[in-house]
Amino acid sequence: MQPDECIILHLVESDNTGFDLVLSTQADDQSTEWPAKWGLIENYVKDDEGQQWIYNEEDGSIYN
Repeated sequence: MQPDECIILHLVESDNTGFDLVLSTQADDQSTEWPAKWGLIENYVKDDEGQQWIYNEEDGSIYN
């Protein structure tokens, strides 16, 4: 993974199906009391920001 570069997290099991499944999130928080987003697996859509992830090399995390 390249730091500070957009990546798409592809579900390997979808290679044997007719779907190109990737990890995604919703655009809006689900609660005003506690900021939270749903994590989803859905069909890949080019340029969908909910499916684009960034790798943080300093702490080893990814964020959307």
